[in-house]
Amino acid sequence: MSSTRSETGSEDVSLYGSEPDNDDTEEPKLVVRINSNNKIHELCRLYYPVLELIEANRNILDIVSKFPMENDVGEPEQTVPKDNNHYQTSLAFVIFLYEEGMLGCERIQGARGQFENPPWSFHHSEEMKRKTIHPYPYNSQEFYYSSDDLPLWAVRQVHYGNEHLRIMLFVSDVNWYDMLGFYKVILGLEPEVQHQEFCLYTLGSPQGRYDVQFALKRITGTMKPKYLNRVQLVFSVCDIGQMVPLFPHACQPISDKEWTTVDHDGNKVVLNIQSHPTPDTSKQTPFIRNGPRTKTMNQNGFSI
Repeated sequence: MSSTRSETGSEDVSLYGSEPDNDDTEEPKLVVRINSNNKIHELCRLYYPVLELIEANRNILDIVSKFPMENDVGEPEQTVPKDNNHYQTSLAFVIFLYEEGMLGCERIQGARGQFENPPWSFHHSEEMKRKTIHPYPYNSQEFYYSSDDLPLWAVRQVHYGNEHLRIMLFVSDVNWYDMLGFYKVILGLEPEVQHQEFCLYTLGSPQGRYDVQFALKRITGTMKPKYLNRVQLVFSVCDIGQMVPLFPHACQPISDKEWTTVDHDGNKVVLNIQSHPTPDTSKQTPFIRNGPRTKTMNQNGFSI
């Protein structure tokens, strides 16, 4: 799959769609599972109208009444003060829609119109953080949220090629290199784009209609990511036997084919095993931190 990407920063990477791909992924590599606190219908009514702009099958999002019983897996302690101005919600859905020019953005306008209705509230804008003004307003990242313990949502414009459904994880500065290594092990893929503050994987293009993307975005300065206890990142894997010794925290079963752990920032991760091998948990060792790597170019010309 070829694509045109900018190396100037994470924002410009999103402005250009990849060329259509005929890969029809039946089983998504990544599903976001949300604990609705027994309010499934309310959450479905809130999220599905936005998600259906690009994802008619809704299979990227799994809204459940409650999570399976979990024991303590050594989650990092995180105390979020009432004044949480220094905390950034760790997970966001960003939908990139193809629209013609400035006057043909009906779907984007419609989505942002929904965000203006309760319980949605404006969270922040990337441009406001940088104190800059984007020349194309529908390319700006304006994030909205419905609750402090649920993901952020944003809708942006893509100029050509496939539309994108991006699951974006905000990562702490101190754990950046550890998190890059952690998710590379789980995905078993090389990133399509990697910069000092941004990393992007394309996980599939269902029926060639849109790209499913997973991105890591580094938070610098005084901001810290706030992990969400009501959210799990569910990855489909074939085997976890070689992964478990590399994880920073314990990995334990929660069902016949699912194991759970947490990443370095405390985000809940579930591994959905397509086969049923038993991992060797007796050899668990801390994940080895990788330092900054020398800048190289991969075969697609992206900066790594």
